[in-house]
Amino acid sequence: DIGKSIEFLKSSIESTYDWKAEEILNNKKALYAALTPKTDNLNPSDVILALQELIPENNIVTADVGAHLHLLGQLWKTNGNRLLMTNGWSAMGFGIPAAIGAKLASPESTVVCVTGDGGFLMNCGDLMIARRKGLKVVTIVMVDGEYSLIKVKQNWKEVQQYATSVNDEGYFKADHFLGIPVLSASNVKEVKEVLKTAFSADGPIIIEVNVDDAIYQDLIVRNHK
Repeated sequence: DIGKSIEFLKSSIESTYDWKAEEILNNKKALYAALTPKTDNLNPSDVILALQELIPENNIVTADVGAHLHLLGQLWKTNGNRLLMTNGWSAMGFGIPAAIGAKLASPESTVVCVTGDGGFLMNCGDLMIARRKGLKVVTIVMVDGEYSLIKVKQNWKEVQQYATSVNDEGYFKADHFLGIPVLSASNVKEVKEVLKTAFSADGPIIIEVNVDDAIYQDLIVRNHK
């Protein structure tokens, strides 16, 4: 009975609590600091923060399924813009077609897909649509050579590590993929440089960022809440 349920929810039932607003703000700051560690190698959080800094206004970001999704969902500040992500028994491969659909629906928006090297393989052929139609979609591929979220969960469950390797001999190893330019970056400075280039391009661009996945084991499993 939806009507009865709504009336119940509208009733004057007030919860009690003993926390202060300042505690919530401090917890948010602590969580943000925990999710953005400083490391010697380029890590996924570095890439997300660089994207947040440089992405033009009126943007749509799509997040593919993978370990990076957990960081993006916590760190990304929409500031009135849009973040499209899927979660809960979701399959890899959502990011690229979602980005293409977003660009077709909102051609004036800057559209960026953030995916992993495993997720990219699931629907990378869809980029031919972006190429054919000249859609300006930026696809950021977090390359760590692993199906990192599966690796994390195997370690979490303390089972034998298996079937988590994507590739350990380089990924694109070329400056084009399906006729689409590929830009590469391995540090924060390079990430910012290729992002600026991608945002000024006339068509689709792929950005290969070589990241260290070591932080995932701590940031996804550890209880920061």
